[in-house]
Amino acid sequence: MSQSIQTDVIKLIHLETGTEIKKIQPESDLINDLGMDSMDVSGLIGSIENHFHIKITANDAATLNTVQELIQFIEKQQQ
Repeated sequence: MSQSIQTDVIKLIHLETGTEIKKIQPESDLINDLGMDSMDVSGLIGSIENHFHIKITANDAATLNTVQELIQFIEKQQQ
């Protein structure tokens, strides 16, 4: 796992939700652990697309439930 991708994803989640950075862990579930709703997740997906210059389809977004899954998806897109 790329440490810089993880750091950037955690910062983006923090900016989107206001959640303390230290509370955002790779195993954190976006909705159940971090309290995000569908609008928050949608905003986060847009931020990730812009920051990493990737495209995340609605079908892909529906499968990304944890911080770790987001990081792994980004890593695959950048290969």
